[in-house]
Amino acid sequence: VSDGGKTSHATLLGGAQHVLDGGEANSTTISRGQQHISFGGEAIGTLITSGGGTSGIQRVSDGGKATSTTISGGQQVVLKGGAADHTTISAGTQWVSAGGTATGTTISSGSQLLNGSAIDTTINQDGRQTILTGGTAENTRIEGGLQQVSSGGTAIGTEINRGGSQTIGAS
Repeated sequence: VSDGGKTSHATLLGGAQHVLDGGEANSTTISRGQQHISFGGEAIGTLITSGGGTSGIQRVSDGGKATSTTISGGQQVVLKGGAADHTTISAGTQWVSAGGTATGTTISSGSQLLNGSAIDTTINQDGRQTILTGGTAENTRIEGGLQQVSSGGTAIGTEINRGGSQTIGAS
């Protein structure tokens, strides 16, 4: 999907979808394939699942953007310069590498791993946020899950509510 192109409701069962500069992918379902979002590309409303023992993967590269992704058994990888906004994790993993940014993530069950930056994350029961070396989490709200701040990680402005917990130190 390239400059000016749009696709909607594609299903990936083992192949790959490349969202390039100026391209837009809407409501893609990734079951066993991969979605690559490059500079200037945007994916909106992607559903990442796992099927047949293999998980779907969404990769957000430098200058790419993923908005309103739902992770339900697969993985979202936000690389340096990539951005993920309003991701919902119901199962599976969001990994934000150094230089990547995730904003407004909700973790209901599953995990967020941070070497990069996360802003305004909500951790619900059975959710886990792990801040690794070089990672930063700002304004996290813990509503029943766990925030693990490992050696070299930073948490700023965390709000811990009833049933939530924060652990600081080696993971």
